[in-house]
Amino acid sequence: MDVLMYIVAILAIGLVIYMLIRKADIKITLFGTGIILLYIALLMGRGFEDKNILNPLHNVIDAFKSILPRAGFIILILGGYTSYMSAIGA
Repeated sequence: MDVLMYIVAILAIGLVIYMLIRKADIKITLFGTGIILLYIALLMGRGFEDKNILNPLHNVIDAFKSILPRAGFIILILGGYTSYMSAIGA
């Protein structure tokens, strides 16, 4: 079973490389590949307590909810710092 997971991971990396060579949008490619890998993990019986078909999308939503507030605060600090430096002419 673990060998199958490694094979799927290598195929996913190959898919991302192929899409990069074709100049596809990297954000959509990575998101789609991640969702596919989450569904494969769900089908193999790994990673989730309940077997809800929408659970991988729920995990993505939870990840965004936990990461974006911190990133937004950092962007706010950096934006304030750059505007302050522009105001004093530095």
